[in-house]
Amino acid sequence: AAFGLYFPRKEYSENVYMDQPAGTPLLHIHALRDSHGEVAHFHLCQNLIISRARSHENHWFQIREKTGLLYLSKSMDREDFNMLSVGNWMPLSKVMLYVFLSSHPFQEKECDSATRITVFFSLINATAPVCSSLTARQLCFTEMDLSFHIKENKPPGTFHQLQLPSVHHLCQNLSISYKLLAGKTGPHVPAVDVNTCTVKIS
Repeated sequence: AAFGLYFPRKEYSENVYMDQPAGTPLLHIHALRDSHGEVAHFHLCQNLIISRARSHENHWFQIREKTGLLYLSKSMDREDFNMLSVGNWMPLSKVMLYVFLSSHPFQEKECDSATRITVFFSLINATAPVCSSLTARQLCFTEMDLSFHIKENKPPGTFHQLQLPSVHHLCQNLSISYKLLAGKTGPHVPAVDVNTCTVKIS
């Protein structure tokens, strides 16, 4: 039986810095198909979760419906940071939002029933680092401790972005290439797309 589109990860996390410009790309969210012909549509329902009992209307983050690119739609200034940090129960100020997935364009009322994942944003009370200050690991990889849920015998698709969109945006003059170490080859084995720096099931 077909269960429809699904997320290969349960959650994502990324840092947001003070005064990052609007339009800065933050994360690329991926979805995999359960059957051929499915088309993914991504959506944010308009609340940020700040604490167990507190939420706030989302003025800062948007997602591109057809590509899953999550980006900063409004720069966060000090007033925004202070307001979002009040009552935060985490040691490092964080906000949380949900990304929803559907095979058709979204209606707001669907937010409670659709497939979703959690995105955590750590609010860093400093300006974004310059490209030259980043380590090789920060430049080349997002997180090292990753796990994915990928169904067997399903259509091919991309499930992971090796380099964060925010790093690529910050270091636009830097060229990075990836290579998969020798291992299994063939259908349903992960492969690196050197042009897009993504990992996909072929």
